[in-house]
Amino acid sequence: MSELRELILQEHSKSHTVYIAHILKEKPNYISEFLEIIYLEEEPISRRAAWSLRTLFDSDKKVL
Repeated sequence: MSELRELILQEHSKSHTVYIAHILKEKPNYISEFLEIIYLEEEPISRRAAWSLRTLFDSDKKVL
């Protein structure tokens, strides 16, 4: 989980969020770890993880 935490905290931008969403799409087993990070409710990492997950789920409406 520490690798995911580092990835999430690495940068705060739309392009980075889309990049993480692509990773989640390719490796759906990471979604459970993302949910754990979100449920911790630690700022800013929980909010950033939620943004990436939201971007993933919104991607079925449009192309990433």
